[in-house]
Amino acid sequence: VLAFISLVIFTIISKLLSSWRVIVFSFGNNPAIDEYTEFVKVTNKSLWEKCFGHFNELNEALASDGDEDSYIMKRIAYTYLEGTIVIHDYVESTKWFIKASEFGDAEALSKVGEAYMHGIGIEKDIPKALEYYKRAIVADGYDEALLHLGLCYIHWCGVPRDFNHGATLMIRAALQGNRAAQYNMGYLYREGFGVEKNIEESHRWYELYANNGI
Repeated sequence: VLAFISLVIFTIISKLLSSWRVIVFSFGNNPAIDEYTEFVKVTNKSLWEKCFGHFNELNEALASDGDEDSYIMKRIAYTYLEGTIVIHDYVESTKWFIKASEFGDAEALSKVGEAYMHGIGIEKDIPKALEYYKRAIVADGYDEALLHLGLCYIHWCGVPRDFNHGATLMIRAALQGNRAAQYNMGYLYREGFGVEKNIEESHRWYELYANNGI
């Protein structure tokens, strides 16, 4: 119960902070994240202190109550990843994604795969990245894992190049509404990689990609 109440309060305050935050990419080395955190601490110290307090409550709830809620673990992981309340820390972020992944959480499994693929917060290990992507797909057909694994087959990353299999994975992600996968399907149909070349179908996927962002 404590963990749930803390999570609700933490989420509401985080959304307030998000209206001010700078735009950054998930796995990027961007000093603007740290600068933003310092900015909030200086310009709105009371709000930052409330957020930080609830962030600590989440950690304490997991430690003291033995709460094994993978969703809370992911919230903590994203907090370290984005650096909106604490200074961003890729090692801590990946550690919490790994904890969540141990409960079969597909999103967390995919994030650990990304960490291993790019060496973010953990030593780069492409075979392990592929393993985690596959586990995420088995767990829930997770679209981001389908996207990344599909790209591995298309770009010959840790696996033999296989356009057909790459396209099969990509279209599964695209049909779930994944924008990046939709864009890639437009490219695959335009070039005829893994699918029969079809300019009309290519335009259809590019249009879906464009409209998906609206």
